[in-house]
Amino acid sequence: MNQPIYKIGAIVRPKSPELKDSCVEIFRILADSGIEVWCERESSCMLGLQGGVGFEEILDSADAILSIGGDGTLISAVRKSIGSNLPIFGINMGSLGFLTAIKPNEVASFASLLVSGGYKLDFHRMLEARFVDSSEKFYALNEVFITKNNHCA
Repeated sequence: MNQPIYKIGAIVRPKSPELKDSCVEIFRILADSGIEVWCERESSCMLGLQGGVGFEEILDSADAILSIGGDGTLISAVRKSIGSNLPIFGINMGSLGFLTAIKPNEVASFASLLVSGGYKLDFHRMLEARFVDSSEKFYALNEVFITKNNHCA
């Protein structure tokens, strides 16, 4: 058995205000299961919701991180939370999701697993990359893309 999860920090796919109703319903289902949900400040503002918190506060106080969107949103959450050791799970709001395994209609049953500790953790290895002439490190969950063009600008 795992530790029960009672506090979740939520991150929502950027530039997706159309997810507001779905997010409100997901947050309600989690709250009805006894899980406190803190929506990350940028996500909260984008959705037009009150009470968003900073990501650092989520890292300091939450039991887990919830990603609502697709695999890209989940990968971004993983990258932002490196070193926190918080479990991260994703609710897939699109049609295809390899890393975001939970569908919106499965939230209630998954919430009961969270509060009982009956969920299963999968551990993934992270890739760390850096240029030989630099101390700056880059982290990736599934791939590192090397090109001669500067795609980061």
